[in-house]
Amino acid sequence: MLNTPTKPVSGSPSANASSAPTVPVDEYIGDIRGGLKPEIRHPKTQRVRNPFRHLAWPISLFMVLLLMPPETSVNLGGLRLSPYRLLLMIGILMAAARLMSGRCGRLIATDWLIFAHCGWVLISLFKYGGIITGLETGGIYGLEATGAYLLARVYIRNAVDYQAMVKLHLLLILGLAVVVIPEAVTGIHFTRELASAVLGGPSPGFMDQRLGLERAFGPFEHPILMGVFCASALGGAIMVLGLGKISLGNIRRAVLVGIATLMSVSGGPIVAFAAQGALLAWEYVTRSIRGRWHILMGGVAFVYVAIDMLSNRNPFLIFVQYLTFSQGSAYNRVLIWNFGTDEIARHPIIGIGMADWIRPAWMSSSVDNFWLLTAMRFGLPALFLLLAAIGALLWAMARRKNDDPAFQHCRLAWAITMISLTVVGITVHFWNAIFVLFFFLIGSGAWMATVPNQLRGVAAPVMGGPRR
Repeated sequence: MLNTPTKPVSGSPSANASSAPTVPVDEYIGDIRGGLKPEIRHPKTQRVRNPFRHLAWPISLFMVLLLMPPETSVNLGGLRLSPYRLLLMIGILMAAARLMSGRCGRLIATDWLIFAHCGWVLISLFKYGGIITGLETGGIYGLEATGAYLLARVYIRNAVDYQAMVKLHLLLILGLAVVVIPEAVTGIHFTRELASAVLGGPSPGFMDQRLGLERAFGPFEHPILMGVFCASALGGAIMVLGLGKISLGNIRRAVLVGIATLMSVSGGPIVAFAAQGALLAWEYVTRSIRGRWHILMGGVAFVYVAIDMLSNRNPFLIFVQYLTFSQGSAYNRVLIWNFGTDEIARHPIIGIGMADWIRPAWMSSSVDNFWLLTAMRFGLPALFLLLAAIGALLWAMARRKNDDPAFQHCRLAWAITMISLTVVGITVHFWNAIFVLFFFLIGSGAWMATVPNQLRGVAAPVMGGPRR
């Protein structure tokens, strides 16, 4: 609980609250009189009822278009243009203009690192296929990565925006659950088969049952993508919508996200859900402990080192073996790791582009590891730049000394979500809609890197009205 602030300085926004308009946190500059900052109470954060009414239209439309089945894509000159790609072609120009205008504050380190990552990818693809291939493939990569990041970066600017985004994500999962639960039980892929019948294209391929359930696709190309889309909402649903409390509402949210994730019957999404659950539990039971996150990081590091010293296998390989549904799948991931790291050793700087990688003839070309494939295709610099972008944003958030509960809930939710996706990226690959969602979620936390350091009643209000 926050302490009641002392009497406001005369002439401060708090003292004139009845007449002065609310000023957004990223635009507020407090007057300094006699060396004192004006003291302002933290207002109760506005609760979003209708996210469509609050969010800027590019954000709402983008999130809905992520659920359009692949059959809705059109081919133009060899390029596949999905509905969300068409939106990003317009959105990236709007977002870039808004960012360069200064309306979203200064550029932060993560902005430059995302731009550098996409630039390095472009260099790698130029080397692989020349100018034409580089522009086509690299252009699509940049459009999806930079476009999705910038869209969230410029249109999610405060705690209420973030809350609205999380609520829309949860509503979309609710709609998905209505489809994927019957799909997993009956084996009829309703969305994909209907889209295929109306628009043409092949139906989803056959997959073996797991746990007595069919693996639900929903509107995605693979059950893993559906599962990751659902699992990635847990941290925000509990911390932002449910304020991190043990409540009936949070139980309902967790059950909804958990059941929808389970319908994918995929190890990676379930790991993402479990990782967030574990971090949320740690956050709840250690609230009175100072340095609790340092303790957790130290404990994880100790366990890793202990496994590395006491086992004759790499800790990564042990992690993969015990967090997959079948031994065959685990063995395949071990082989992917071994041959993939060999490929990186041969091409550490630029990578192999979109070329095939060296492996036994009987192995599939699929690489079920987002981070490994990024390094294989585009080189270690591309991998390190992307990881640095996430790390720099997490570091900037951690340095913000702001006791506004809304900010703190959003910061924890973003960190828990991104840590879980970083972990699950070791066991699955992000592509198409989930690749775009991943960069969008990175950008959704950028506003927290520039929140002023304000403690104990000296923070500007974090408010937000409906976007037009």
